[in-house]
Amino acid sequence: MSAEIAPKDDAAGVISFPGFELDLDRGELRVDGRATALRPKTFQVLLCLARQPGRLVAKQALFDAVWPDVVVTDDSLVQCIGELRSVLGDDAQTRIRTVPRRGYMLDALPLPLPAPVGPAGAALSGAGIPPQSSRRLAGWVAAAVVLSLCAVLAGAWWWNEAPRPAAQAARAGKISIAVLPFGNLSGDPTQDFFADGITADVIAELSRLADTLVIAQDSVRAYAGAQASPQQAGRELGALYVVTGGVQRTGDAVRIQARLTSAESGAVLWAESADYGDGKPWNWRAEMGPRMGRALLTGIADAVALRAASPDEPHEAIEHTMRGYSLMRGAGSLADLEAAIAEFDKALRAGQGSASAWAGRSIALSGAILSRLVAAPEDKLRAAEEAAAKALAADLTNPNAHFAHGQVLRLRGRLREALQAFEQCTALDPSFVYAHARMAYVKVELGRPAEAMDHVQWALRLSPKDVKQWQPLFAGGMALFHLGRDEDAYAMMEKTAARNPRVGFPYMWMAAIDGLHGRDGKARENLARYMERIPLHTIHELKATELSIEPVFLAQRERFYEGLRKAGLAE
Repeated sequence: MSAEIAPKDDAAGVISFPGFELDLDRGELRVDGRATALRPKTFQVLLCLARQPGRLVAKQALFDAVWPDVVVTDDSLVQCIGELRSVLGDDAQTRIRTVPRRGYMLDALPLPLPAPVGPAGAALSGAGIPPQSSRRLAGWVAAAVVLSLCAVLAGAWWWNEAPRPAAQAARAGKISIAVLPFGNLSGDPTQDFFADGITADVIAELSRLADTLVIAQDSVRAYAGAQASPQQAGRELGALYVVTGGVQRTGDAVRIQARLTSAESGAVLWAESADYGDGKPWNWRAEMGPRMGRALLTGIADAVALRAASPDEPHEAIEHTMRGYSLMRGAGSLADLEAAIAEFDKALRAGQGSASAWAGRSIALSGAILSRLVAAPEDKLRAAEEAAAKALAADLTNPNAHFAHGQVLRLRGRLREALQAFEQCTALDPSFVYAHARMAYVKVELGRPAEAMDHVQWALRLSPKDVKQWQPLFAGGMALFHLGRDEDAYAMMEKTAARNPRVGFPYMWMAAIDGLHGRDGKARENLARYMERIPLHTIHELKATELSIEPVFLAQRERFYEGLRKAGLAE
């Protein structure tokens, strides 16, 4: 039986799709929030499809999973599919698609993860954001981790029967990483399982990210408790980068440490720790897998960027690609984005037109437009559209490609389609911080700022210490302003400016809030800072760049323009 579609589910929680959700605790389907009766076998068929959304599940795999010890005919499966289509209102067969003579596919993507509960060092200081329930998140992420880990283990190779991973990764245009078993620092051998679980989750999360090849867990188990240095382990495993770490658990209090080391030089490139307080609610699968995975990928991107910057090192296509993404993360000017585009162009010339390189080129072009850094954006938008289309054509499973597509759709004013593209991005990579930030922007532009804050909180939990990551803070400031919480919005914009002082937008919003509240001197000061950085110096020019025509949004936005008028911005 395929582990990916087994009918039993050890991870409790809820898997949500647009219009319906599966409660794994209760074995229940809810359609539009209402419990819907299903026969047990019909629910198991739906669960099998829901575990592989957007992918064909063969009929035989469904028979093996749902009727493992019984011989049944196609009629039994057809009856279950018919019942599901009936309760889901899928008369057109667009949700559950039949692939003739092969099987069925659930043509829907899981909804993005809601913001988790727990201290984890990433609460929005001073923002007063209400906590969200973590139960659904814990279940969904645990299921996602299990599926990802199954995929990793299914593709593992034996050391003596396959090419070395570093060479294999290089040929595939990927960065090779080994995650060594995390140490149990508590001194209690009964807690070894906990460290093993953290190791598995970090492997699973890194494996979900584009352009990474992660050594399978079976291959690294031999290093548990070993004295080999990360440099030695990396050489023996054929990995360019090595992750090490430890877990200390005392009661319910947990500290998790991780470190990224270059196997070539032995240099420690990145390190971080995360603490959970005793007695507070938390979920290590929900928090640490995505959070460490995203932070490690960020560290790798910066390390590769430095390596690519050396004229003595060969400039492989993947290094140009990763350098381009690193440049974009800290971009504050058109020159930064143009430098990133140049790196992606080098990658495309050096390689075979990878999805990540095309996506990066598109994202940098659309970023220049969204940042109001180009006077005539239509040519760049067409180029961004073309690059996004090529990224999707190269790899439909690449999250960067869907993010690039979402950026283009948003610039075309197709906000609901853009939201779907960003949701698909986070379905492929739940720790994609920028996609959560962009979903927050779109929710504001659709007149739903309260929903935007869920994405902001989740993005900041994923990347609490990344000093280059200002987008979630800025999105949070916008959402809070649209909710009428001006001073909370102001504090968020101050944090945004502190993260990246070269970005002009937070000063514009602070000027507007200062103007609305009679702080004339501060308003003029912040307006001057904005005008030094952004070449749009009238309210008319700013309004022309709005991407939404939603009445609720426009009504909320008018107060922003009134603040800018009071700050002294010309009409």
